[in-house]
Amino acid sequence: MRFITSYNHESLIPLAPHQIEWAILGKSDAIVGVSNSVVESLQARCSFPEKIHKIYNGLDESCYFEHTSDLPVSQKVTNILIASRLTKWKAIDIGLLAFLRLADEEDSLHLHVIGAGSELPYLQNIVQTYKMFDRVSFHGWVTNPKYWYLKSDCLLHPSPMEAFGRVIAEANSCGLPAIAPQLAGAGELIINKHTGLTFINNNVDGCHETLSYFIHLTYRERQIMSERAITRANQLFRATTIAKEYIGLANNLIQSI
Repeated sequence: MRFITSYNHESLIPLAPHQIEWAILGKSDAIVGVSNSVVESLQARCSFPEKIHKIYNGLDESCYFEHTSDLPVSQKVTNILIASRLTKWKAIDIGLLAFLRLADEEDSLHLHVIGAGSELPYLQNIVQTYKMFDRVSFHGWVTNPKYWYLKSDCLLHPSPMEAFGRVIAEANSCGLPAIAPQLAGAGELIINKHTGLTFINNNVDGCHETLSYFIHLTYRERQIMSERAITRANQLFRATTIAKEYIGLANNLIQSI
């Protein structure tokens, strides 16, 4: 299943959860959810919870920054990154407004936004209202986000309803800590104050408080967080690891026939 906000192909039919024929899905031998959040959501809606398994999404090997001793952790936080489709449900405005409030308090910060979408004019208007175009840059869709992961000091991902949160896994694979709400798939990818930071209240106040906390960490604290982020990404999200999990699930299903 794929959750979408719009569709443009006649073969796609949007369905609300209560419209899905769960009994048909129950004919499958197994259903894979890409996070614990997805698994729990599916199990709550069906009568075959034992068929639902969690396997995270995998990352291509090219995503990884192999030498943790050379992670590019800067002495001072100056560059915050948002990497996302600019659609309403991603809640980019929460992250933007939190940053603008922090930018009033800290004059060395800059926000870089990579990604495209229908919310761009709205977000640009917010920046214009605050007269902060010298502190916020919109770079559009980019082909190589890894460049920005290595250039930035933290990833800000304010989306409260991710099934997985791939951008967090990608950032972590480059040693970039992430900040996200403690909700849905994105929240479970981060171990709070260990590999990144999460905020409970999905609003500007909670996001601002957590951003402020991060920029006031010491260089060594951020370095340790970066090392832990890449170590965890190595353990959980490598494509080879995910492939082994799918093979293991397939073998278990075959043996149970």
